[in-house]
Amino acid sequence: MDYFNLYTFFVLIILGLNIDAKLLLKSLFPTTFANNWYITCYLIFYLIHPYLNLIINQMYKRELFIAGLVMAGLYYGAGFFYHSAFFRNNLSDFIVIYFVIAYIKKYHAKDCHKRNLNIILLLVTFFCNLVLIVVTNELGLRLDLFQDKLIYWKISNPFILLMVISAFNLFNNVKVSNSVINYISKMSLYIYLIHENILLRELCRPYLWI
Repeated sequence: MDYFNLYTFFVLIILGLNIDAKLLLKSLFPTTFANNWYITCYLIFYLIHPYLNLIINQMYKRELFIAGLVMAGLYYGAGFFYHSAFFRNNLSDFIVIYFVIAYIKKYHAKDCHKRNLNIILLLVTFFCNLVLIVVTNELGLRLDLFQDKLIYWKISNPFILLMVISAFNLFNNVKVSNSVINYISKMSLYIYLIHENILLRELCRPYLWI
């Protein structure tokens, strides 16, 4: 049970907001009802990842490469242009990324430590993604087909995936000793739980937009 949501519930009652009973129930069990999708998806993935490891460890280099390439092609290729292709969801994204990273860690671990390589990859993919945004925005002003594409370019975006991998490789070897940064990083999950709180999201966020 989420006691923070219970506390938020009483605060909102004091403020005079009416809260639906179903919404309250969902708020008290956020993981069960996937209110905080990342945590729910991560827990499910955590349960199945030992079996994924068994599959990965049984594969030869070529087999793992082909498996990662095919899955990335389906979900970060076709899925990039049509976001619901091949029944894409957050869990499938986790699995695809897991296979891609498994191949990199097993057979290209040294490349992860090559600073110049990761800087070039980060800059190139950042530039490609920037061009994609600018071009799509311009086309969206003229063609109905592209009016909502910027919403979907963040989903299954191969440029963002490569940007994240290269950025992670760059910062993975950096030791940050700043106490403020370290403290904020430790609190990041809790901050996420607060701003994605379903009661605040459903009842308070509309006022912010208004």
